[in-house]
Amino acid sequence: METAHVKFSNYIKSCDWFPDLEKYLDYHRDIVIYGEICVPGKSPSRITSYKNYDFKAFDILYRIPDQFMKPQFAENTFKEINIPYIPIEKSGIVNSLSELTTLINDLKTEATQKNIEGYVLKTDLLTRCKIKPDKPQKIPTNKADQTNTLIPDLPDEEVYSTITRIRDEHPGHFSNIKTAMPLIGKAVAEEAKKHQARPPKNLVSYYLTILNS
Repeated sequence: METAHVKFSNYIKSCDWFPDLEKYLDYHRDIVIYGEICVPGKSPSRITSYKNYDFKAFDILYRIPDQFMKPQFAENTFKEINIPYIPIEKSGIVNSLSELTTLINDLKTEATQKNIEGYVLKTDLLTRCKIKPDKPQKIPTNKADQTNTLIPDLPDEEVYSTITRIRDEHPGHFSNIKTAMPLIGKAVAEEAKKHQARPPKNLVSYYLTILNS
């Protein structure tokens, strides 16, 4: 069973709302609360910055029958427990694929205008998908470029997220570029393989950005 990094779990336990959360989960053992811990520095997408650790709950899963609580019910539960959560921005009914496509395009435009990382689109059961603003695509300038674009680059947010994970898992090695880069190179290569993408060539610049953030 996977467990959170010790400093993340210690942060959660230090929050003033943790005793209420613990009592609630002791009584409701059939649910799992999903949340996100934001660490000091810039987010993997480089859009959002945090000065301190922060936590936001965003979903509740019933273990049986293995489906998510309806978003409005989950939000009411977060209010009841009095824990930080990501609120519902809007809700409604989509009746066709064209309506869904329009909604996704509208959310991308809105995220770009608000300079936020995106939205999560939810159904009442198990479906969850991220809606992120589109990034400008590289236009091939020669035959070699056209061949290379057949394999996409690993997105920046995945690169930064992986390097941040290495920083948190190996704090004693991260500040030394000679010990950090082999760990980062291996982890980013594995992440690129999972995404069927190419790792970036200038990994050192990504590393220095995280190191100095």
